[in-house]
Amino acid sequence: MWAATAAYPLWWALGVTTLVYPVLAVVLGLYLMRMRPLRLPPAWLLWVMFLVVVVMSAVMLGVDAPQTAVQGGIGPYGAYALRLMSYLAFTFLLLYVGNHTDRSLPVRSVVAAISVMAAASGLLGLAGLVAPDFSFRAPASYVLPSILVGDGTVRLAQVQDILGEDAPRPSAPFEYTNTWGEVVSMALIWLVVYAVVSRRLRPWIALIVAVTAIPILASLNRGVWVGTILAIVYVAVRLAMRLHFAPVAAITAAVVLGAGLITFTPASELVESRIEAGHSDQIRENLAADAIRLANESPILGFGSTRKTQGSYESIAIGPSADCEQCGERVIGSTGHLWLLLVAQGWLGTILYVGFFLWSLWTFRRDHSPSGIAASAVVILSLFYLYFYAAVGVPLALAMLSLAVLWRNQQTGTDPSAKRAHSRREVVGSGMHG
Repeated sequence: MWAATAAYPLWWALGVTTLVYPVLAVVLGLYLMRMRPLRLPPAWLLWVMFLVVVVMSAVMLGVDAPQTAVQGGIGPYGAYALRLMSYLAFTFLLLYVGNHTDRSLPVRSVVAAISVMAAASGLLGLAGLVAPDFSFRAPASYVLPSILVGDGTVRLAQVQDILGEDAPRPSAPFEYTNTWGEVVSMALIWLVVYAVVSRRLRPWIALIVAVTAIPILASLNRGVWVGTILAIVYVAVRLAMRLHFAPVAAITAAVVLGAGLITFTPASELVESRIEAGHSDQIRENLAADAIRLANESPILGFGSTRKTQGSYESIAIGPSADCEQCGERVIGSTGHLWLLLVAQGWLGTILYVGFFLWSLWTFRRDHSPSGIAASAVVILSLFYLYFYAAVGVPLALAMLSLAVLWRNQQTGTDPSAKRAHSRREVVGSGMHG
């Protein structure tokens, strides 16, 4: 469990992040085979049906999708295999944590592992702003093929022209800035929870959270900005509903302070400029429309993996070249996990995937513990980010670990609904005995 989260910066430095979750799937799969009895989480049937659709969609990998570029080689098959292994890893991770007890694997250990990754990612994000050109060749690139490690270069940041000039955007320990922002905004929730249970580390955690706000702002990720606000509002409302006004006041003070710093500093110009600069909005809209079109063409199984457009949206004659590697042939399903699901697994797979998380949220809705509120906030964020960012990798791992915490709370009685269910079982049991 720690290898899936806290150790991720190490895998990034070694250049083996592509292999982390497929290897984890094998290890956890062998471990779970020996666990008896093996409990299953609520809504498990929906997730199993989703996995079945993913497996069956493999038959569509060799089918040319209408109005898309003809694909060839083993690339689509390799991407499909890695994605399938990752889905299995996330499934096994949920079962692994959910089937342990507080004695064998405390929830606090889960929170600590995610918190370590949150702190490391936040500090690496800040380092990316300080030294955006820093890079090195990953050790794994010397022994593994390029299909697994890419060009083998490990970077602290992406330097991109978003507002009219090149500027660094934090990405380490991930390849892309979007993934960095997505993961950090989700993991920081658990870091704050860890501060609740660890008074000794509270000042350091508060400092890390404050410092991490700088690269979050500099990342120019509008989706992450909105997602962070969504999470703050959700947590504050849940706490207010339970009449926990002290933490609500602390959250309100932090928000007012942060808003004041943004409003009365040059950061306000940065935010305004990013809101006005659409950058890739039109491309995202076109690719989303294509994803829906392909889902309508194959609603039950999808096409197994992503597809590429024919040329660009200006002309089918425009394609990648030595002078412009990014020209034409946009990847349909690359602008958010929702669109990937529509292309790869059709409407059926998409509905099963989303339905699993929505059903789980509804099942655990009465868990008002700090860990329960945090976990549900992370799951809600993961659903919100489906529209904008990829999920296969650490984001989905965090969502599954959060569900595992909710499930564990229900089993131990932290979730009030579990206590009522237990009482009902006692009544029914005594009635049958009589």
